[in-house]
Amino acid sequence: MKKCTNRKWIVGLPLMRKQLRFASFLLFLCLVFPALLFAEKKDLKNAVQVGIVGDKSSVSGGDALYVAVRFQLEDGWHIYGKESEGIGLPTRVRFTLPNGFRGSDIIWPKEEAFLLPGDLKASGYSGDVLIVQEIDVPDELKAGDTFTVTADVDWLLCSEKVCVPGKTTETYEFVSGDSKESESRQLFKEFY
Repeated sequence: MKKCTNRKWIVGLPLMRKQLRFASFLLFLCLVFPALLFAEKKDLKNAVQVGIVGDKSSVSGGDALYVAVRFQLEDGWHIYGKESEGIGLPTRVRFTLPNGFRGSDIIWPKEEAFLLPGDLKASGYSGDVLIVQEIDVPDELKAGDTFTVTADVDWLLCSEKVCVPGKTTETYEFVSGDSKESESRQLFKEFY
């Protein structure tokens, strides 16, 4: 029987075994991880709906208009509040108003407490959530003009299993004229 005289090959064998184990691990992740992601994506499809609503469809000069980013979260899902205290990512809402319109500070609803795995405490929102801004309409408006409020929104949507960041830009249009309540007015009465 012929002996192997190439010692470099023998010395490299443990390294090759480590590389083979690592390659096997990567193959395992490539096969299993997409299946987990696909299962979660089905849950994510309806986990959150985000939009913008207002309490009026038409405003007169000097009116106050309320607009809100509305989160509709499925059971078992939550987003974090404006101050995440180091756990999760805070929800961010930035309203852009038409020229001459002034906005108040954003009105955040009262946060609820969550107990996360590992007995970590966090706060945020679940269910149906409105994050509101009161807007002062200028005194002088030309009747029939259309105005747009834009909201840029970032959030972290979480369940017990997974957290997924989200981002959207939503717009709300209203006209100047006689003051008229919108179909969404009832939402504001329920929350504030």
